[in-house]
Amino acid sequence: MSDTISDKARELLPCPFCGGEMIFRKALWPADGCTDAVIHRDPVECGLTVFDTDSADESVIPAWNARALTPSPSPGEVVERLLNPWQASRDRVERGMLPDWSLALLREAASRIQADARRIEEMESALRPFVAHAGPRLPDGHHDLPRFPAADIDRARAALAAADPAPEGGEE
Repeated sequence: MSDTISDKARELLPCPFCGGEMIFRKALWPADGCTDAVIHRDPVECGLTVFDTDSADESVIPAWNARALTPSPSPGEVVERLLNPWQASRDRVERGMLPDWSLALLREAASRIQADARRIEEMESALRPFVAHAGPRLPDGHHDLPRFPAADIDRARAALAAADPAPEGGEE
C-alpha cells in the first residue's frame, strides 16, 4: 500500500500560488478526525498551508491534481509585466514618439478644449455686467443675494442663449 501512496504522491502538481513542491501527508489519527492532506515539502511563505478533502481515503491526491496546471504568477512578476510596457510607453511619450491614433486623440481633445474655452469666455463676458452690478443685496440665511431688476435678468438670459449655440454634448 505504501508503494501505491508514494506513486500517487509523486504525481502531485506544484502549488498554484508559489510553484513549490507538494507532498502527500497521510492521516495520522483518522479515528480522531485527522485527514489526508497535501502540504508543501519545504517551509514557504505561501498562503496555502494545507489542502484536504475531510477524508482519510487518499482522495485528496486526485482532488489536488484536478485544479489548474499553471501556477499563478507572483505579485512581483505581475507588477513587472505591467510596469515594463507602461515605462516603454512613457519613454515614447517623453521623446514625442506617439502612434498616429494617439496623436489624433490628442488633437481632437485639444480642439474640444479650445472650443470649450471660447464658450466659457463668451458666457463670462455676457455675465460680467451682472456680476459687477452689486446693487442692493438680500440675505437668504447663508449668502447675500444681489437684487436685479427683471429686465436685467431677461437680458442676461438672452445673452447666455446667444453665447451658447450648442447644447451640452451636441456638435459644434
